[in-house]
Amino acid sequence: SQEQLEATGIALTNTAVVQMMPITQTFSAINSITETARALATPTFTPQPATQTPTVTDTAAAPAEPFQIVYYSNRYGNDDLFMVTLGGTERLITGSLANEREPSCAPDSSAMVYASDATGSFQIYLQRFDGSAPVQLTDSAGDNFAPTFSPDGASIAFVSTRNAETPTIWVMDLDGGNQRQITTELGLDTTPAWGPDSRQMLFAGKQNGDWDLFLTVLGEEVEGEFPVLPPDFSAGNQIWPFFDSLGERIVYTQWGDLFDPQTADIYLLDFEQPEPLPIRVGEGADIAWGWGDDTHLLASVGGPDDVQIGVVDVETGEVTRLTNIGPFNGSAHLCVVSPENLPPEPTPAPSPTPTLTPTPAPPTITPTPSPTLTPVPTATEVALSPALQAAQGRPHIVQPGENLIGIGYTYGVEWPTLAKLNHLPDPNQLSVGQHLIIPVTRTGHRQGGYQLPDSDLTGAVAARKKIVVRLGSQRVYAYEDGRLVRTVIASTGLPGTPTVQGEFRIYHKLDFQTMSGPGYYLPDVPYVMYFYQGYGLHGTYWHNNFGQPMSHGCVNLPTGEAKWFYNWAEVGTPVIVKP
Repeated sequence: SQEQLEATGIALTNTAVVQMMPITQTFSAINSITETARALATPTFTPQPATQTPTVTDTAAAPAEPFQIVYYSNRYGNDDLFMVTLGGTERLITGSLANEREPSCAPDSSAMVYASDATGSFQIYLQRFDGSAPVQLTDSAGDNFAPTFSPDGASIAFVSTRNAETPTIWVMDLDGGNQRQITTELGLDTTPAWGPDSRQMLFAGKQNGDWDLFLTVLGEEVEGEFPVLPPDFSAGNQIWPFFDSLGERIVYTQWGDLFDPQTADIYLLDFEQPEPLPIRVGEGADIAWGWGDDTHLLASVGGPDDVQIGVVDVETGEVTRLTNIGPFNGSAHLCVVSPENLPPEPTPAPSPTPTLTPTPAPPTITPTPSPTLTPVPTATEVALSPALQAAQGRPHIVQPGENLIGIGYTYGVEWPTLAKLNHLPDPNQLSVGQHLIIPVTRTGHRQGGYQLPDSDLTGAVAARKKIVVRLGSQRVYAYEDGRLVRTVIASTGLPGTPTVQGEFRIYHKLDFQTMSGPGYYLPDVPYVMYFYQGYGLHGTYWHNNFGQPMSHGCVNLPTGEAKWFYNWAEVGTPVIVKP
């Protein structure tokens, strides 16, 4: 539309006329990357294999090579932070049982920020390279992730889902103070990136289908979120945009399938060119994380289960690989640090793989206004590794309506393991407010909130969806990525058998089930999804009086609609029942 073109023109004008600022210390320190990359490459710039263990140098004979790139890798089972030199020497920075990801280095390389789920949700941490312990900067509801320093070193931008589980861009001071939201909640926003003047902000936003690139300017009298690319060039999903050091070019990644990094390609928007230029397109993962210098990019490249950090030549698209281990290595950023300034190298945490007995068949549950959970068979003895016993895990506080089966589904842990680890004499007896230990394994777990697309997104789908039941209007709503995707009229509990209210999760699904209770017997009820003890959503063939309370506590849906919800929702999908 004309309005979109005008907004695009404003964005391009603001970007093109940005004043030049002195190159930061980080870029000055990395200026040698061009010559070093050329020295590492063969005449055809064939990627050289990186060393699989840190190269030990004789410090008495020569000074240690500084580390120049920070990134994260899931080579040990979940996400840990690493650094690497341009010669391929790697160094583990974090190695806990938590996931640490998305590091960003301060312009003077004195510190880095990153996201960690050590508390159970992703929060932002600051690690100074002075021997001090990491400092937690955020502690809000939801998740906080994708932090990045401003070029002037005064602020940190990040993504937060603290408001209505909708990801938006936020900014805070270096000490975590003065946290403020800078993008609206009109859509979903992620992957913030500063302009070189520390005022412009690039980000990816999802307002009308696919993810597109937007620009906003902090502190301007006329505020707004302007699309960067004209509609003709914005097909697919554009994410992770990055200005060059002068604000004259933007590199970004275009994804076909956000759940498959093998569909990612790298493009360059040069304001002196009529259209975006392809840098690396075709088979394999090609994900840009930023600039090394004016002629090289830091990127993730590779085939399935072999996505590695590399330096990409902007002119030729050729790559020098710097890593060679792990299925996914990502979020590479400049960080020039001498080895003596780094914290002691940790020992990677073990990957506990407890032997679990098969989960017993789920209990038959009878819907009733005050249901009693059918006793689950006594937990079978489960072999837990010493590492798992010692590490324990993250805490979980039992909420109203939760049971051990549902909690296990949420975290991807078999209920006998939870019963064994928490010494529960009767797995059916949980109390609201009771503290449980959820084992943190190195094989991954459900990650809440919107997660940036990469190769370890498994388990995040259910967290992106939610079902809301409105008792007053007798309607059920389905939301995905914060957007309403379906609504249907329903029938909830009668006054004498009301539907339970609160926040729950789907913990069991059945294609058909016979339901019975005082005064009713209903064989083969279709598309049953239990969210609290005997309460569930299901299809209905015995009445058509939708729009008024009719049930014994469950949420009655037209059978066709129940089938849609059944196929759309996963175990673990939140169900919120409101007045």
